[in-house]
Order: sequence, then C-alpha cells, then structure tokens
Amino acid sequence: MLEGFEDLTAELTLYEQHQILPTVTNGLSKKIGKAMAVTNARICEGLATRGKHIAGPRLRKVINYIRNTGLVPGLVASSEGYYVADNPEEMESWLKSLRGRRAALDLLIEKGEEHLRCLNEKFKFQRAEK
Repeated sequence: MLEGFEDLTAELTLYEQHQILPTVTNGLSKKIGKAMAVTNARICEGLATRGKHIAGPRLRKVINYIRNTGLVPGLVASSEGYYVADNPEEMESWLKSLRGRRAALDLLIEKGEEHLRCLNEKFKFQRAEK
C-alpha cells in the first residue's frame, strides 16, 4: 500500500477478486493490438452495465494485479487505453514509456530529498536561534 493512498492501493477485496477480476481478465485478453485498446473509463462503464461497480483507481489496481500475476501476458497501455501487444514493438514502446516515467519519478524524488534537506537545515537553524 502507498502511504496516503491506502484505500486505493489496498490489496484486492474478495469482491474484486471474484466479481471484477475474472470479467476484466476475460475482456482484456480479447483486446489484441493497439486498434483494440479500451480505456479505464470504458471498462468501468462496461462493468457497470453488468451490475459490477468499481472506481477507476481500483480498476488500475486490478489491472496491476493482472500484469503482475501474468493473467494476460503482454498487457500494455497507451494513451488509447489497455490492450494486448501483438508485436514486440508495441511491448517495447510500453516499456520505454515506463522507463521514462520511472526516470521522471527518480528525478522528482531526488529534488524532494534536496528540499527536505533544506527544510531540515532551516528548522535546525530556527531552533538554534530560540
């Protein structure tokens, strides 16, 4: 779980495991190739028409589970939505995007740590003045 996002990043509930996961896994396994991509919002809408309700952030948790357990091999995403890569180039493009996001996060963490050091120094200085 992520601190501050416990509700969104908690492990899958029994409802999600038994009601949402099988339907999403089955549906996504048929979305082969970028032209078949389906968005998070569309998946949520489709589930709702079947009486199965889930919020977008929790659907992302379900999709993360599907990827991490290999239930739908080659499941990738783009700005078009989620789909199963049908060639190595699609998979590599997704991996390149993930690496770029990781690099951006690493830089953000580095800068955040610098800001934290500055704050610690500032407060140390302020305490010493009192």
